[in-house]
Amino acid sequence: MKGKDLRNALLQEAVQGKLVSQINSEGTADDILCELEAINKSETKKRTKSKIIFEINEDEIPFGIPSNWRWVRLFNILEIKPSNGYSPKEVKYTTDIKKITLTATTSGYFKPEAFKYVDITREESSSYWLKHNDLLIQRSNSRELVGTSCIYDGEDNEFIYPDLIMRMRLFENIDLKYIDYVLKAPFERKYFSENASGTSGSMPKITQDIVNNTLIPLPPLKEQKRIVKAVEKCLVLIDDFDKKQEALDELNDSICQKSIKAILQEAMQGKLVTQQDKEGNAESVISVIYAKKTEAINKGVVKKEKPLGKLTDEELPFDIPDTWRWIRLSDVCNMYTGDSINETEKKLKYTNIPEGRFYIGTKDVGFDKQINYDNGVKIPYDKINFSVAPKDSVLLCIEGGSAGRKIAFTEHDVCFGNKLCCFDSYEPELRQFIYYYLQSSMFTNAFKNNITGIIGGVSIGKLKAMPLPIPPMEEQKRIVAAIEKMLPLCEKLGR
Repeated sequence: MKGKDLRNALLQEAVQGKLVSQINSEGTADDILCELEAINKSETKKRTKSKIIFEINEDEIPFGIPSNWRWVRLFNILEIKPSNGYSPKEVKYTTDIKKITLTATTSGYFKPEAFKYVDITREESSSYWLKHNDLLIQRSNSRELVGTSCIYDGEDNEFIYPDLIMRMRLFENIDLKYIDYVLKAPFERKYFSENASGTSGSMPKITQDIVNNTLIPLPPLKEQKRIVKAVEKCLVLIDDFDKKQEALDELNDSICQKSIKAILQEAMQGKLVTQQDKEGNAESVISVIYAKKTEAINKGVVKKEKPLGKLTDEELPFDIPDTWRWIRLSDVCNMYTGDSINETEKKLKYTNIPEGRFYIGTKDVGFDKQINYDNGVKIPYDKINFSVAPKDSVLLCIEGGSAGRKIAFTEHDVCFGNKLCCFDSYEPELRQFIYYYLQSSMFTNAFKNNITGIIGGVSIGKLKAMPLPIPPMEEQKRIVAAIEKMLPLCEKLGR
């Protein structure tokens, strides 16, 4: 169980009255509500509404609570009701007025460093100044984060708050930290997420009415304080657990990545499986590859290029078994980059068309070695000027921040971007071996050593010249089988 799951479980237990025991001498929540009713009647001049609404339908109640607790709406326990902030234009220079950003509250704890300067005049009496112990709620964010609450623990009149945040204040006979923990509990997070309006592409929003109608399980005041102490004691332990779990995850991930690298490197050096005399040597494999390459050139499928020459001893990074052979990567694969499309052209010509080949950009190839085909972009079949990567070929990012790190097999014939390189093996049975070669330290180290340019990338010419160790075909199959058996075990360790 992760730290987040433990926090959610803790807060849910707390708001259901299961974290601390109930004590008869502490009375009931009715005592608080009677006090609030009395306060409300005595302060009608200060407040625009004098009636507290207690009515709650049974079908609204999400779970049972102790008999001395009461369900109330957040509205009922607020001295100052929710109000949206103010968002004047930010400036790059220092002024007397600081406006907090949404980031200041997203973690659930106030971050005073998250602010922008604004060049406005604001009187000290302005309602937009934050006061110590104001309760803040994000009225807009992602669906997961909308409604995030936070206690402002800074100084009075140090910041104003923006339009994307609501500010409110509780009555003094309600424990502020308890209500903040209630608002962070899973049932409240679900309430805000389900009631936020807005599409998935926008920032969903909640209204003041949604916040006012939020259901609060209210215990007696002394029990509220005991719950807060118990929660804070447990959170210290959970935070410690989180740090240790994070360190363990990092260690596991490091071991996982190192194990994968070691396996692939051993595979490329002929050390992962034993050599068997009956399987012959790689000469027969190379003969088949050259024959198929020649056939592709004669048919005009592949352009004939100037030979790169034999590999020299200086180009070979390590020794390989006697039955293996070194050849250049371009001897085995037809290698080529794709075609770029600017965003305007992509939207006007190639977005949401009914028929065509999927167009895959760098962003559509994940670090998890999966391709996102559902990006809405297709190239019509009659557009013959676009490069096509055939099904079961390998796409590797060779330029930009993801260069050498994003790689995947194609499940369809696809068009693709110019920062991706297609590796289409002349011998289909070598595809898996080449796929793992492109992830081995042998290749990735050579790739990094050849990166040039401001953006950072490796030219297609440099890639074609890189050395590739080739085993006999049957041994190559056994190597791939061994890799595919071992890598999932490493990946489980890193989860």
